[in-house]
Amino acid sequence: MRVCFVSIQWPPIITGGSGVAVVNLARELARNHKLTVYTFGLKDLAEEEIMDLDGAKIRVIRIFTSDSDRIATPFDGTKEDEIRRLLEFASKLLENIDCSWCDVIHLHGHFVVPGIARVLRELHCGRAIISTIHAFESLIELEKGRFSSPPSVFNTIVTMERDALEYSDFVTVASHSLLKRVTQIHGPQYLRRVRVIHMGIDDKLFEEPVDNDYVSRIRNTYLGSRGGLLFNLNRIDPHKGIEYIIGALGHIDTYSLSLVIAGKYEERNQSYLEMLMERKRAIEETSSHRITILRNIDERTKICLFDAADIFVMASPTEAFGLTILEALARKTPVIVTDAEGPREIFDVYDDIKEKFVEIDGGLMVNFSDPQKREKNLAAAIVYMLDNINHFKKKAEKTSKSIREKFSWRTISYEFESLYREALHT
Repeated sequence: MRVCFVSIQWPPIITGGSGVAVVNLARELARNHKLTVYTFGLKDLAEEEIMDLDGAKIRVIRIFTSDSDRIATPFDGTKEDEIRRLLEFASKLLENIDCSWCDVIHLHGHFVVPGIARVLRELHCGRAIISTIHAFESLIELEKGRFSSPPSVFNTIVTMERDALEYSDFVTVASHSLLKRVTQIHGPQYLRRVRVIHMGIDDKLFEEPVDNDYVSRIRNTYLGSRGGLLFNLNRIDPHKGIEYIIGALGHIDTYSLSLVIAGKYEERNQSYLEMLMERKRAIEETSSHRITILRNIDERTKICLFDAADIFVMASPTEAFGLTILEALARKTPVIVTDAEGPREIFDVYDDIKEKFVEIDGGLMVNFSDPQKREKNLAAAIVYMLDNINHFKKKAEKTSKSIREKFSWRTISYEFESLYREALHT
C-alpha cells in the first residue's frame, strides 16, 4: 500500500501522545509499505527529506506557516493563536498535497487535521481517508472549568471534530471509553464509523538499558535524603489534575518526599502553571516535601526519570487512555493511577471502587469519584505503596511483560493495516 500521513508533530514533542503515535506507527508501516508524512515546518528544518527510522525509509514534507520561523512549537501562544496557525497549515497543505500517488490518507490529530477530511472530499479526493483523533478537544475544553477557552474556540473545535466524523471512511480512537464519550458532544449517528485501536509502546522503551550514572544524578539532584521520589509526566494542563498530586503531599507526614512534574508546557496554560506554583510554595513552606516542575524535557531525560522514580503518579480525573502509564510500566516503575475511564480499560477494572484505592497489575488505582476526597485518597495510596514498595516493584516488573505483548507498535500496526484494507474495499 501507499500511505500518506498528515500530522502536526514530526518529530513528536515530549508527552504528546499524538506525535509519539505517528512516529512509531509510521516506522512500523514503512517496513512493508510506501509512506509519506506531511507535517508542520519550523525554522532550520528542510522542506523535504528522506528519513531513516531503524531502516524504514520515510519521505517527510514540511508545510511552513507565516510564523514558522518565530515559534518553537506549532502550539505556541493562546488557543486562538494555535487554531489560526493550524488552519493556515491546513490551507497550505491542501494546496500542496498530492492525493494521486497514494491509496490511503491517514489524518492524525485532535481536531484541525482530522477536520481536513471534509475539504478533501469536497476536492473529490477518492482515496480512503482514515482519521485518528487522539483526544476529543471539545471534551477536554469542557473539563477545564475556569481555564477553558472562549465559546468561539469551542464551537470551532466541535465543528472540525464533526467534519472528521462525517467525512472520514473510518475514525479511530484509543479506547472504548472515548468511543462512548463521542456521543456526549456529537451524538450516536457516527459510531458505526468509529473504531477502537489502542496506542502502542515503542519496543525501545522496553529495551533501552538503564543509564545508571544519569539515574544516580537524577536521584541525587531531586531526592537527596528524602524518603521517596514521585514522578508525573503529562502536559502541564488543567485537564491533567496535577494539583491533586501536589495537594496530596500536604496530607503525608510519615515520609519526606520529592515530586518531579514534567511535561509539555504551552503559554496558554500560564494561569494554571501559576496556580501550581502557588500550591507548590504552600506545601514546601509547611512540610519537608520538595516539588520540581520541569518543562519540555527530552526523551533521554524522560526515560531516566522513569527509571529513577520510586513511583509514577497519574492524577487525571478524566483520561481517555493514558500512554504515560504504559510507558512507566515499560520501565518497570510502579504506578498509581485514578479510576478514570482510560486506566480502567488498561487494567480491566469495571466495578465501582468503594475503598480509597484498590490494587491493580503494576500498582494501585485511586478512587477519584468525590472531588473533596481526591487528595486524601491519593495520599493514602502513595503511603501504602511506599510502605510496600518491594512488593509493587515486583508487580511492575511482571506487568511490563504483559504490557509489551498487548501494546507493542508492531501489534498495533497490524490493526491499522487491516482497517486500511477494509476502507479500500469499502
